[in-house]
Amino acid sequence: MTAPPTPSADDMLQTPMETMELNQPLAPPAVLPSPASAPSLDDFVVGEELGQGAYGAVYSCTHRSSGVAYALKSISIEHATRHGGLEQVANEREALLALNSPGHPNVVRLHAALRDAECLYLVLELATGGELFSHIRRMGACALPCARWLAAELVNALGEVLTST
Repeated sequence: MTAPPTPSADDMLQTPMETMELNQPLAPPAVLPSPASAPSLDDFVVGEELGQGAYGAVYSCTHRSSGVAYALKSISIEHATRHGGLEQVANEREALLALNSPGHPNVVRLHAALRDAECLYLVLELATGGELFSHIRRMGACALPCARWLAAELVNALGEVLTST
């Protein structure tokens, strides 16, 4: 059995939002209520920038009606298309969708995927602990029990990713 052909960046941009499952709430109703219309960027108050990525930035945001804090990953469609990353972005979204059910404590949850003319947005669980790599660099060498715990947590999360996608 052969895998279906990978769509081009142009195909992915022209795919109707309903087909791409964009602008659909994915969180339990108590967290991100399902509005009468599809969610939009206007449903969120965008806060400070948390970090930069290859195709965009991540910001803190708050859902206006529920007050729940999220991370908002903003991905420039033009930049991702120009640098061949649109397929990678689509794959990330599909992987996060697959990981949402049943969920895992070491993998952030995707709550919604939004799109406007310039950007794709992923509304993600807000992980406030900071970047793991930064903590490891700051700590330098760690004791063996700490290293074992970190390795076990990483392997546990990786196992979930590999069995869910």
